Amino acid sequence: KEHFIKSINLNANYEKSFFNLGSLEYDLKNFLEAKSYFQKALEINSNFQLARYGLMKCLSYLCLWDQYQQNIKYLDDLGIKDTPLPPLGFLSMQDDPHKELKRAVKWNENFRKQIKDKKKVLRVHNQKIKIGFFSSDFREHPVMFLLLNFFKLINRDVFEVFAYSNSPFPSDSYTDSVKYSVDYFIDLFKFNNEEAIRILENNNLDFAIDLNGHTQFNRFELFKFQVA
Repeated sequence: KEHFIKSINLNANYEKSFFNLGSLEYDLKNFLEAKSYFQKALEINSNFQLARYGLMKCLSYLCLWDQYQQNIKYLDDLGIKDTPLPPLGFLSMQDDPHKELKRAVKWNENFRKQIKDKKKVLRVHNQKIKIGFFSSDFREHPVMFLLLNFFKLINRDVFEVFAYSNSPFPSDSYTDSVKYSVDYFIDLFKFNNEEAIRILENNNLDFAIDLNGHTQFNRFELFKFQVA
Protein backbone atom coordinates (compact mmCIF):
# COMPACT_ATOMS: atom_id res chain seq x y z
CA LYS A 1 0.00 0.00 0.00
CA GLU A 2 2.77 2.43 0.86
CA HIS A 3 4.26 2.04 -2.63
CA PHE A 4 0.98 3.08 -4.27
CA ILE A 5 0.75 6.10 -1.96
CA LYS A 6 4.33 6.99 -2.83
CA SER A 7 3.40 6.74 -6.51
CA ILE A 8 0.52 9.17 -5.95
CA ASN A 9 2.85 11.59 -4.18
CA LEU A 10 5.07 11.51 -7.25
CA ASN A 11 2.18 11.91 -9.69
CA ALA A 12 -1.28 12.74 -8.32
CA ASN A 13 -2.81 12.44 -11.81
CA TYR A 14 -1.88 8.82 -12.41
CA GLU A 15 -5.20 7.02 -12.24
CA LYS A 16 -3.75 3.51 -12.00
CA SER A 17 -2.22 4.22 -8.59
CA PHE A 18 -5.66 5.11 -7.24
CA PHE A 19 -7.14 2.07 -8.94
CA ASN A 20 -4.53 -0.23 -7.38
CA LEU A 21 -5.25 1.23 -3.95
CA GLY A 22 -8.96 0.69 -4.55
CA SER A 23 -8.36 -2.92 -5.58
CA LEU A 24 -6.27 -3.51 -2.47
CA GLU A 25 -8.94 -2.09 -0.15
CA TYR A 26 -11.61 -4.05 -2.02
CA ASP A 27 -9.77 -7.34 -1.45
CA LEU A 28 -9.53 -6.40 2.24
CA LYS A 29 -13.30 -5.76 2.17
CA ASN A 30 -12.83 -2.08 3.04
CA PHE A 31 -15.49 -1.09 0.55
CA LEU A 32 -15.89 2.55 1.58
CA GLU A 33 -12.17 3.19 1.18
CA ALA A 34 -12.11 1.26 -2.10
CA LYS A 35 -15.05 3.27 -3.39
CA SER A 36 -13.28 6.59 -2.78
CA TYR A 37 -10.12 5.40 -4.60
CA PHE A 38 -12.09 4.12 -7.59
CA GLN A 39 -13.96 7.42 -7.75
CA LYS A 40 -10.70 9.34 -7.70
CA ALA A 41 -9.36 7.22 -10.55
CA LEU A 42 -12.51 8.01 -12.54
CA GLU A 43 -12.17 11.72 -11.83
CA ILE A 44 -8.81 11.55 -13.57
CA ASN A 45 -9.99 9.26 -16.39
CA SER A 46 -13.74 8.82 -16.76
CA ASN A 47 -13.19 6.08 -19.38
CA PHE A 48 -11.19 3.85 -17.03
CA GLN A 49 -13.38 0.73 -17.28
CA LEU A 50 -11.61 -1.30 -14.59
CA ALA A 51 -12.22 1.51 -12.09
CA ARG A 52 -15.88 1.81 -13.14
CA TYR A 53 -16.31 -1.95 -12.67
CA GLY A 54 -14.67 -1.79 -9.24
CA LEU A 55 -16.80 1.18 -8.22
CA MET A 56 -20.03 -0.56 -9.18
CA LYS A 57 -19.10 -3.66 -7.19
CA CYS A 58 -18.37 -1.47 -4.15
CA LEU A 59 -21.66 0.40 -4.50
CA SER A 60 -23.58 -2.88 -4.61
CA TYR A 61 -21.82 -4.21 -1.50
CA LEU A 62 -22.52 -0.93 0.30
CA CYS A 63 -26.17 -0.91 -0.92
CA LEU A 64 -25.74 2.64 -2.24
CA TRP A 65 -28.39 2.09 -4.87
CA ASP A 66 -28.87 5.73 -5.87
CA GLN A 67 -25.20 6.02 -6.79
CA TYR A 68 -25.30 2.58 -8.38
CA GLN A 69 -28.22 3.68 -10.55
CA GLN A 70 -26.19 6.64 -11.80
CA ASN A 71 -23.57 4.23 -13.16
CA ILE A 72 -25.92 1.77 -14.87
CA LYS A 73 -25.69 3.75 -18.12
CA TYR A 74 -22.10 2.52 -18.48
CA LEU A 75 -22.97 -1.19 -18.27
CA ASP A 76 -23.63 -1.75 -21.96
CA ASP A 77 -19.99 -1.01 -22.77
CA LEU A 78 -18.22 -2.45 -19.71
CA GLY A 79 -16.28 -5.59 -20.58
CA ILE A 80 -17.51 -5.43 -24.19
CA LYS A 81 -15.73 -2.40 -25.63
CA ASP A 82 -12.06 -1.75 -24.94
CA THR A 83 -10.95 -3.44 -21.69
CA PRO A 84 -11.77 -7.15 -21.08
CA LEU A 85 -13.33 -7.60 -17.63
CA PRO A 86 -14.14 -10.72 -15.55
CA PRO A 87 -17.57 -11.86 -16.81
CA LEU A 88 -18.79 -13.44 -13.57
CA GLY A 89 -19.16 -10.12 -11.74
CA PHE A 90 -21.67 -8.86 -14.29
CA LEU A 91 -24.20 -11.63 -13.70
CA SER A 92 -25.66 -9.68 -10.78
CA MET A 93 -25.46 -6.38 -12.64
CA GLN A 94 -27.15 -7.04 -15.96
CA ASP A 95 -29.58 -9.73 -17.09
CA ASP A 96 -28.59 -9.95 -20.74
CA PRO A 97 -27.30 -13.35 -22.00
CA HIS A 98 -26.01 -11.87 -25.27
CA LYS A 99 -23.85 -9.32 -23.49
CA GLU A 100 -22.73 -11.95 -20.98
CA LEU A 101 -21.52 -14.09 -23.88
CA LYS A 102 -19.68 -11.15 -25.47
CA ARG A 103 -17.89 -10.41 -22.19
CA ALA A 104 -16.91 -14.06 -21.71
CA VAL A 105 -15.60 -14.34 -25.29
CA LYS A 106 -13.61 -11.10 -24.96
CA TRP A 107 -12.17 -12.23 -21.62
CA ASN A 108 -11.17 -15.58 -23.12
CA GLU A 109 -9.59 -13.94 -26.18
CA ASN A 110 -7.47 -11.84 -23.85
CA PHE A 111 -5.92 -15.02 -22.42
CA ARG A 112 -5.37 -16.43 -25.91
CA LYS A 113 -3.32 -13.37 -26.84
CA GLN A 114 -1.19 -13.73 -23.72
CA ILE A 115 -0.13 -17.30 -24.52
CA LYS A 116 -0.12 -17.13 -28.31
CA ASP A 117 3.48 -18.31 -28.65
CA LYS A 118 3.61 -20.60 -25.62
CA LYS A 119 4.26 -24.30 -25.97
CA LYS A 120 2.03 -27.03 -24.62
CA VAL A 121 3.08 -29.01 -21.57
CA LEU A 122 4.95 -32.13 -22.71
CA ARG A 123 3.55 -35.42 -21.44
CA VAL A 124 4.54 -39.08 -21.18
CA HIS A 125 2.52 -42.20 -20.42
CA ASN A 126 1.69 -42.85 -16.73
CA GLN A 127 1.21 -46.18 -14.98
CA LYS A 128 -1.80 -44.79 -13.10
CA ILE A 129 -4.21 -42.15 -14.40
CA LYS A 130 -3.11 -38.82 -12.91
CA ILE A 131 -5.97 -36.44 -12.18
CA GLY A 132 -5.51 -32.88 -10.90
CA PHE A 133 -8.10 -30.63 -9.22
CA PHE A 134 -7.48 -26.87 -9.28
CA SER A 135 -9.20 -24.61 -6.76
CA SER A 136 -8.83 -21.65 -4.42
CA ASP A 137 -11.45 -23.24 -2.18
CA PHE A 138 -9.76 -26.18 -0.46
CA ARG A 139 -11.08 -24.73 2.81
CA GLU A 140 -14.39 -24.16 4.61
CA HIS A 141 -16.37 -23.45 1.47
CA PRO A 142 -19.43 -24.92 -0.33
CA VAL A 143 -17.17 -26.56 -2.93
CA MET A 144 -15.49 -28.60 -0.19
CA PHE A 145 -18.79 -29.37 1.54
CA LEU A 146 -19.73 -31.21 -1.66
CA LEU A 147 -16.40 -32.75 -2.68
CA LEU A 148 -14.47 -33.67 0.45
CA ASN A 149 -15.77 -37.26 0.61
CA PHE A 150 -15.44 -37.58 -3.16
CA PHE A 151 -11.65 -37.23 -2.92
CA LYS A 152 -11.54 -40.02 -0.37
CA LEU A 153 -13.54 -42.39 -2.59
CA ILE A 154 -11.42 -42.14 -5.74
CA ASN A 155 -10.01 -45.57 -6.53
CA ARG A 156 -6.26 -45.36 -5.84
CA ASP A 157 -5.61 -48.60 -7.73
CA VAL A 158 -6.50 -46.70 -10.89
CA PHE A 159 -5.96 -43.00 -10.12
CA GLU A 160 -3.28 -40.79 -8.62
CA VAL A 161 -4.87 -37.61 -7.23
CA PHE A 162 -3.35 -34.11 -7.16
CA ALA A 163 -4.89 -31.03 -5.52
CA TYR A 164 -3.59 -27.64 -6.71
CA SER A 165 -4.45 -24.82 -4.35
CA ASN A 166 -4.47 -21.15 -5.36
CA SER A 167 -5.74 -19.65 -2.13
CA PRO A 168 -4.55 -16.58 -0.22
CA PHE A 169 -6.60 -17.71 2.77
CA PRO A 170 -5.16 -19.53 5.80
CA SER A 171 -5.52 -23.31 6.00
CA ASP A 172 -8.29 -24.79 8.12
CA SER A 173 -9.59 -28.23 9.05
CA TYR A 174 -11.06 -28.70 5.55
CA THR A 175 -7.66 -27.94 4.01
CA ASP A 176 -6.09 -30.54 6.29
CA SER A 177 -8.74 -33.09 5.28
CA VAL A 178 -8.06 -32.49 1.59
CA LYS A 179 -4.32 -32.93 2.17
CA TYR A 180 -5.04 -36.24 3.87
CA SER A 181 -7.48 -37.35 1.14
CA VAL A 182 -5.31 -36.74 -1.95
CA ASP A 183 -1.92 -38.09 -2.94
CA TYR A 184 -0.30 -34.71 -3.54
CA PHE A 185 -1.34 -31.26 -2.32
CA ILE A 186 0.49 -28.43 -4.11
CA ASP A 187 0.20 -24.71 -3.30
CA LEU A 188 0.32 -22.78 -6.60
CA PHE A 189 -0.56 -19.40 -5.09
CA LYS A 190 3.09 -18.48 -4.52
CA PHE A 191 4.10 -19.36 -8.09
CA ASN A 192 3.68 -17.30 -11.26
CA ASN A 193 2.39 -18.96 -14.44
CA GLU A 194 5.79 -19.99 -15.78
CA GLU A 195 6.77 -21.59 -12.48
CA ALA A 196 3.38 -23.30 -12.18
CA ILE A 197 3.68 -24.71 -15.70
CA ARG A 198 7.06 -26.24 -14.85
CA ILE A 199 5.49 -27.93 -11.82
CA LEU A 200 2.60 -29.24 -13.91
CA GLU A 201 4.95 -30.48 -16.59
CA ASN A 202 6.79 -32.53 -13.97
CA ASN A 203 3.50 -33.88 -12.58
CA ASN A 204 2.46 -35.07 -16.06
CA LEU A 205 -1.34 -35.01 -15.55
CA ASP A 206 -3.78 -37.03 -17.64
CA PHE A 207 -6.82 -34.96 -16.54
CA ALA A 208 -7.01 -31.41 -15.16
CA ILE A 209 -10.27 -30.28 -13.56
CA ASP A 210 -10.95 -26.62 -12.78
CA LEU A 211 -13.20 -26.17 -9.71
CA ASN A 212 -13.19 -22.35 -9.80
CA GLY A 213 -14.65 -21.36 -13.13
CA HIS A 214 -14.52 -17.56 -13.37
CA THR A 215 -14.65 -17.02 -9.60
CA GLN A 216 -11.99 -15.12 -7.67
CA PHE A 217 -8.43 -16.50 -7.49
CA ASN A 218 -8.95 -18.96 -10.37
CA ARG A 219 -5.94 -20.05 -12.47
CA PHE A 220 -7.97 -20.22 -15.65
CA GLU A 221 -4.98 -19.15 -17.75
CA LEU A 222 -3.02 -22.31 -16.91
CA PHE A 223 -5.51 -24.41 -18.85
CA LYS A 224 -4.56 -22.63 -22.06
CA PHE A 225 -1.26 -24.51 -21.92
CA GLN A 226 -3.13 -27.84 -22.15
CA VAL A 227 -1.69 -29.02 -18.86
CA ALA A 228 -3.28 -32.46 -19.27
